[in-house]
Amino acid sequence: MTTEQASEGQFVKLVADNDYEINDTYLHQIRRIDNKAIKEPYQANRYFEICLNGQHYKLHRLIAQNFILNPDNLNEVDHVNRD
Repeated sequence: MTTEQASEGQFVKLVADNDYEINDTYLHQIRRIDNKAIKEPYQANRYFEICLNGQHYKLHRLIAQNFILNPDNLNEVDHVNRD
C-alpha cells in the first residue's frame, strides 16, 4: 500500500465497503479512508482483484457498482470487447 495521492479526479465512498473510497477517474485507485493508504490490485484468473478488510473483490465489479446505474439490479458486468 502507498499513501500517494491520485493525480486527477476525486475520491468517493466505495459502495461495497464503507472503510474505503474509490477515485472517479481511470485507474480508479482505491484507498482506505482513515489513513489514505492506496490498495494495490493483483491479477487473478485474468481479472484484477483487490482485498478489502479480508474480502476479495473483482476490481471491474467495484467500479461498476460505484459508477454505472443499475435500475434492473443486474448482477453481471458485460465487457463490450468480451475480454
